[in-house]
Amino acid sequence: MGGAEKAFLVVDGEAILDRQVRVLQPRFGEIVVAVAPGADTMKYSSRGLSVVIDQYQGSGPMAGLHAALEACKTEWLFAVAGDMPFLEGSIIDRIAGLAVGAHDADALVPLPNGRPEPLHAFYRAGIKAAAARSIESGRLAMTDLFDAIRTRYLDDRDVPGLSSSRSFSNLNTPEDLAGAAGRS
Repeated sequence: MGGAEKAFLVVDGEAILDRQVRVLQPRFGEIVVAVAPGADTMKYSSRGLSVVIDQYQGSGPMAGLHAALEACKTEWLFAVAGDMPFLEGSIIDRIAGLAVGAHDADALVPLPNGRPEPLHAFYRAGIKAAAARSIESGRLAMTDLFDAIRTRYLDDRDVPGLSSSRSFSNLNTPEDLAGAAGRS
């Protein structure tokens, strides 16, 4: 995206971040945004959002997850990427309902169309040490973390409508952004 902060890209007249907040706010007591060191935190805090700074610079999404886990005040954390403009509350609610009784899992990771989506998933706050170990050992892929914790993968049997949901759509290219217009 040419270095643009994806959370502030505009889809149908609204920044992705604002679209996400509209879906997340009624569901969660606090929304925490994890940012890289040096990021302009005022862009987020001016919207009433809590901001945490990644402790592991240059470690990508895994560092953001770790920072959010460190700040988490509840048993579970819902992690979502900042480039997903079409979050569906019903999908999030169904996964959250599974987290309530998931005593044998540390992560609930959807498999839309058979592929794991680690940045639209629930994580138990207690895995922050495992996330730190993964980063410190150079294992930065979110899927590397899944091997170190009790991960439960979810498909359409667990969450009806998962594979057909637009909730997992993300914007990686200018073409993706152009194609998102009018899809709200």
